[in-house]
Amino acid sequence: MTIIDGELLPLKDGDLHVRQDGPRDAPALLLIHGTAATARTWDALTPLLTGSHRVFRIDLLGHGRSAKPAGAGYTVPDHARRAAEALDLLGVERAAVAGHSSGGTVATALAEQRPGLVSALALVGTGPGMDAFTGPETGGAPATWPPGDELIPGVGHTPIMEDPVRTAELFLSFL
Repeated sequence: MTIIDGELLPLKDGDLHVRQDGPRDAPALLLIHGTAATARTWDALTPLLTGSHRVFRIDLLGHGRSAKPAGAGYTVPDHARRAAEALDLLGVERAAVAGHSSGGTVATALAEQRPGLVSALALVGTGPGMDAFTGPETGGAPATWPPGDELIPGVGHTPIMEDPVRTAELFLSFL
């Protein structure tokens, strides 16, 4: 496994810190941290994923070793656009994307903005808002809201740091 401590990619909004691990010819997997976290969130999990993937971990702008955003802000669409820009600069044409907590919202926005770039999407501890529900109007919450763990595989407490082996198994089963 090749481990690169990190590099700064020059984006128009500021330098973005990226860490790459794993074989360069393996399928790409982008891991996006949540609010008030860094790419190091994924440290325990990364070695378990590099046998089958080239793993990219980014510090969203304003986090970790990345710059504060110049001009643009901390909006989800801005973070998603910058993640896509980083993958473009790194020569990644397709990537599975996983996001933890609010990083899952960024991952979802990335998939919406660039569907040709995102090959798979994994959300860890990312809960939808009620405004995301697009079912028929019922005058209130859907009868099955919030969904129980039995309705969505892998939902519930997903302890990235407590049980990285189980989290890696879940990721790899969806990719």
